[in-house]
Amino acid sequence: MNETEYEVIIIGGSYSGLSAAMALGRSLRKTLVIDSGKPCNEQTPHSHNFLTQDGK
Repeated sequence: MNETEYEVIIIGGSYSGLSAAMALGRSLRKTLVIDSGKPCNEQTPHSHNFLTQDGK
């Protein structure tokens, strides 16, 4: 079995997760990004950055 060791594991591949991964990659850090592929705002496909009444 070939085990790979990572210095950093990032949970979530949205804007901040990918930004962190790119900065770490440029610093030559072994980085793993784990993402489900599902959007976190799936229940509100037409409303973005509206803080109240999500899903209505």
